[in-house]
Order: sequence, then structure tokens, then C-alpha cells
Amino acid sequence: MRSARMWAVVGALLLAVCVLLASWLGAGRAAEAPVPAGAMDSREPTGAASSGVGDQANATAGPAALSLATVSFPPSPEQIASYEASKQRLLPLLAVGSPRERLAALMLQGGLPDGARNAQLVALLLGGGGAEPAVALQGLVACERWPACPREQVLAATAALAAEDAHLQLLRLRLSAPDAQEAAWVAAVQAPYYADAFESQLQVLMDATAPLASNPAHDMLRTVEAFALTSGAGMYDVDTIRQRCPAAIQVTERVRQCRQLLQRMADSPTHASASVGMAILLRQALSPAEAGLWRQRLRQLYWQAALAAPRGDAEPGYAQQVAGLGERNAYVWLLRRHGLPLSPPPHWQPGQPTGY
Repeated sequence: MRSARMWAVVGALLLAVCVLLASWLGAGRAAEAPVPAGAMDSREPTGAASSGVGDQANATAGPAALSLATVSFPPSPEQIASYEASKQRLLPLLAVGSPRERLAALMLQGGLPDGARNAQLVALLLGGGGAEPAVALQGLVACERWPACPREQVLAATAALAAEDAHLQLLRLRLSAPDAQEAAWVAAVQAPYYADAFESQLQVLMDATAPLASNPAHDMLRTVEAFALTSGAGMYDVDTIRQRCPAAIQVTERVRQCRQLLQRMADSPTHASASVGMAILLRQALSPAEAGLWRQRLRQLYWQAALAAPRGDAEPGYAQQVAGLGERNAYVWLLRRHGLPLSPPPHWQPGQPTGY
């Protein structure tokens, strides 16, 4: 971890891992607004968590990786010390590895001042890591936080990857000169998908720390640490979207642009991004029928998250499923694995008990 404070956070998470998962899986993680009562029917959502993608998730389900039954809960000080010692032996190897491995080393290294960390993240991006989504995201965020960042070089290094990803393009907008920001906004609108790199960062950390999973305690600790670090990355483009996407009264060119971008966001594989996109589209709805559609999709997302939250912590290999399939598809994988319904009953609203 980066500091004693982060270990304190993880210690609290280990006291109740279901609380951890509720924080990043549940409706409270990034809900822009509560889902109003009166949701529509319970059909499966379109987009990344549709039945077709769920079938893919179901087809890839494999045997449990490790049993956690032998792990003390929370892990004992001895188990935590063993994990830390093993990680400290691994970090020097990661620090001279591939861009993905070096990113993991920076994320896992404790005691590094923020300025030095930001400088190293930018150097990693400029040194050839710009083609890796997780490196690009971390480097763009670090550049904004580092006064000495060579912004033009960072923008050039991320141009190709950002052409496909609206999220990265919005991060580039924050680094752009004022007279270039409108062009960056249009490029974000035209990007074919929105991915906030949550899954790619999680995969980077899980891959890098795989040698530590020599026993169930190490597997639990590296999983909790990976989730804590990736969930703490935040969604740095939400303010930009809020500023540029006012409530819709009539369809203007800006409203059309916003709706196109938010549709991509609502289809994101990540819970936080999808829920923000859906919630803003709900506020921008131009008819009661459209509002009902987005209300229903939010309700479905929160239902799946609520069912997944108390089960993901007890499912060995769940982090790998999230990293490989996407967070929302992992919900589908997990619920089908446990024989649970993907759609809520008509009376259910977010925040209510699921009954399962």
C-alpha cells in the first residue's frame, strides 16, 4: 500500500469485505441520483450487461481458483506481514519490467511523494506506455496534477488510443488549451466507446501480483488491495460532462452531442460509469417513456449490484472475472453461478432488501 493510512483503509475493509464490495458494486458507488419510484417492467438492459454479453460471461465461468475457508477473518497480523514481505520482494522486479508491471509497482509502492509518483507516471506514459489504457489513464490524471508536466507531449502520446475511447478523450480535454477544448469535446463525442479503465487497471494489478497468490490469505489480500487501489482512481471526467451537459429542454446540437456520449457511457462495462451515464440521461429524458426506460435500466443495474455485493467477496477468482469480463458482466456471471434472477421483481426499488 502507499501508506499506513491505506493499510488502515484495507484493514477496515477486511473487517467486513461485503461492505467493501457494496461500496464499489452498489448503488452508492457512483449514483448521480436515486432512481425514482414507479420503475417500468423488468426486462434485461441493453448494452454491456445485456443477455447476449451475459451468455459470454456465463460461458467463461470456470472452477473456483482458491478456497478462502482457511483464511482468518480478518487476516491475522502474521498473514498481513507475510503478504507485505512477499510484495516488497516483488516490487523491484516489477519496477524494471513492462509498462504494465512498472505501473503496478508505482500503484503498489508505499511512501512515494505524490509529486514524484506523478512525474514517474508521466515518464512511464511518454516512455512507451501510451498504448496501454491503464497507463494512459494514470498518466493523464498525473499530468493534470503535476505542474511541470509536458502537456503537449502527453497529448501527442495518447492521441491514437484516445481516438477510440471517449473517457480518455475527456481527460485529454482537461489538459488542452482553451482554444482546443471544443475539438477535444467533439472527438470524445465521436469516439466509438467509453471505458474508464477500471477493469484494465484491475487486470494490471492482478497480473503483476499473481506470484503472491501462493496461499489463500495472500490471494484475499492482493484482491482487496487491487480493488481498493482501482476503486480509488475516481472518475475525473464527470465534472466536464456536468458542465457541458445541462438539463435538456429541447434538442440542440449540444444536447445531441451529450446524449450520444452519455449513451456510450451508459453502455460502459463499469458500474460507476454506466450509472452516471444512465442517471444523466434520465435527467435529460425528453418524454415520460424515455425517462421510464432509463429508470428501469438503473433499477436493473442496482439490482444486480445489490445481489452481487454480499457474494463477490466469498467467490474465489471474482476479481479476475471483473477484470476479464467487465464489472457489469461479472455481476451476470456471479448471479447465474448462484442461480439468482438478473431482473428485479416489479415492486423492488434500489435501497430495499432483495429477498435473497
